[in-house]
This record gives sequence, C-alpha cells and structure tokens, in this order.
Amino acid sequence: GYCNAPRVKDYWYLRGRKSRRLIPQRLAPREVLVSEFNRLNDIQEGRIGELLKSGELAMEELEILQKYDQLDVDGYVRLCYCVAEMFDISEYPREETWLKDMNDQIGLSIGEYIQRGEIVLSLPQIIDEKECNSLVLAAQEIAASSSNEHDVPGRSRLCVADLDTHIVERCEAILLRVMDRLDLETPSIYEHLFRPSVHWGSRQPRSAKNPGSIAPLPELLVYSSLRELYMAGQLEWSENEPAINVYTTQGGFGPHKDHLALTVLIPLTDQITDFQGGGTAFWSPTDSSLSTDGAEPKQPPATVLTPPKGTALIFGGDVTHSGVPVDRGSRVVLVASFSTRTPASPPDRINGLLSCR
Repeated sequence: GYCNAPRVKDYWYLRGRKSRRLIPQRLAPREVLVSEFNRLNDIQEGRIGELLKSGELAMEELEILQKYDQLDVDGYVRLCYCVAEMFDISEYPREETWLKDMNDQIGLSIGEYIQRGEIVLSLPQIIDEKECNSLVLAAQEIAASSSNEHDVPGRSRLCVADLDTHIVERCEAILLRVMDRLDLETPSIYEHLFRPSVHWGSRQPRSAKNPGSIAPLPELLVYSSLRELYMAGQLEWSENEPAINVYTTQGGFGPHKDHLALTVLIPLTDQITDFQGGGTAFWSPTDSSLSTDGAEPKQPPATVLTPPKGTALIFGGDVTHSGVPVDRGSRVVLVASFSTRTPASPPDRINGLLSCR
C-alpha cells in the first residue's frame, strides 16, 4: 500500500547550506520506502544530529515533521526527501558528455539538448557498492541457470518484473531515486520531454516502424514530475524493461536507438576489476540521424563511456548507441527506457514494475 500519513503542506520550506529551497514531499510504495529507509540507515546515521547542531535544520522544523510523521520508516524517508542536504547531491555533481562540438551550443535547456541527442548526463553514486553487488550476484545466478528468447551468445536479458520480489523492489527504488534527482536538478527534462503540450509530439523520438510518424498526444495530466507520472502508471516502457543485461565474453549489443523519450542505463560492475572491454558507445546527432537500427554507422562513435558502477547514464531516444563487446569477465547493467503514456501505448508496455505489487 501507499504511505498515507497526514500531510501538513504540499511543500516544505527547509533551510539548506546555501538557501532555503522548495522541496516537494514524495510519496512512494511502502516497500520502496522500506528499501530507502534501510539504505539511509547505513549511510546517513547521525545526519539529523549534525544538521541540528550546525543550525542548518531548526528544532522547530524537526518537531513539526515529527508531529505529523514520526520517525518510523515512512517519517524518516519523508524527512530525508524534505531536507535536500540529507542526500547532499552536491557531493556527487552531475557530469555532461557532449556528442557534438560544444562550440555549436545555442543556449538550450538540458531537456532540449537530450531531445536533440547532443548530450549524455552522468549521475554518480546513484547506487552504492553494496546494492550493486547484491543485484549483480542475483542476476548472474539467474542468467547462469535460465534462458529466454531475448538471450544471444554472450548476453542474457532479464526482465526485472519477472524476477524475485526483493529484486523488483530494489530496482524500483533505484529508478525512483534517479527520477527524484532529475526532477530536482533538471526539471527541463520533464517539462520538455514528458509534460503534454501542443508541442509534445514533435519532441518525441520517431517510431522505429514508422520514422515519419508523430506520436499521439497523451491525455491531459495533472502531474508535475517524473515520479508522479511513474506512480500514476502514466509511463510507457520499452519492451521487457526495466531489464538487467548480463554480458560475458564477446557479449555486446549492436548499434540501435531506443525510440522513447529517455533512457536510464546504470552499470552494476566496473571495468578492469569486473570485466575488460565493454562500455557504451554513443554516436553524434548527425551520425545518429543517418543510421538505422541494426546497421553499423559509417563513422566511429563520438565516445565510449565506461563510468564507475552505480553511475546512471541519461540520454534520449534518438541517440544511436551500442554495448561494446566484453573481452573478459562479466558486465552487468540495469536499463530502462520510457516515455509519457499515450492512448496508442501497447497494453503490455504500460505497467513497468507497478504490476508486480
């Protein structure tokens, strides 16, 4: 069930290190709250006391929160989402990789650059080492003991919704973590790529089957963030995603486009320590526009990214990219591509992980 503790306001004004910021309260399924509570207990113990001692969090503000949300699982997670410093995202700033000459930038928003296929965002430390190792161990065990129609030599593809409940819950918590970070730091992603408007269709990636078509407009929505779209079941997902891909020797994924508004790709293993070779190759907007799915672009990729495990890569659906073959070891990634749901969304692609509850 959902956390249904009383809400004092829709928004809290809480002091931060630099300024008092507006942070919306976030609701989530209880199992996700439990997952986040356990994670925060490990990495944020004593943080409330530090904030009180430094004056960054006033006692009266804490008392207001405690009055309405006792610091059990639900209240603790709400408090952490309300106080941005609890996550201290400034410690792991967003990184940007440009797929075209930076001299050609024309002052657009990040959402617009993503839609144009010109940038890949990197969000470090979305998943900690303990979480990565736990998911990798589970995925490798399942991949070694089973197979499905999506497997090819050197690559196993596991649909998260088909896995054990604890894996589903963990992956859902991770995806919501990414969405919260994007909603907080880069709201233009939601505004430009997901919020329905008269321009919405022209901003969507072209269909793989009919590149000249424009996606039908979603129904008018009252939501204002990626998390709210997710919780309301208003996202369309790529087939059998979210998924965990397990690559072994010579395993890779050929050049392709995801054809949905946004892709989140999170490596769960590290190059060198866990595998050699590998990585994700990205082509420039020009080369992407000239390439078709399954065909090797005529030009080499603009870059090959091999970020540390736990880093989320964020990019748009018109970017041609590929999984570089692994030379040795095992490369494991969590991936999810999604757009705003429309009346034309296939019924089997609108549930994501929500149907697992």
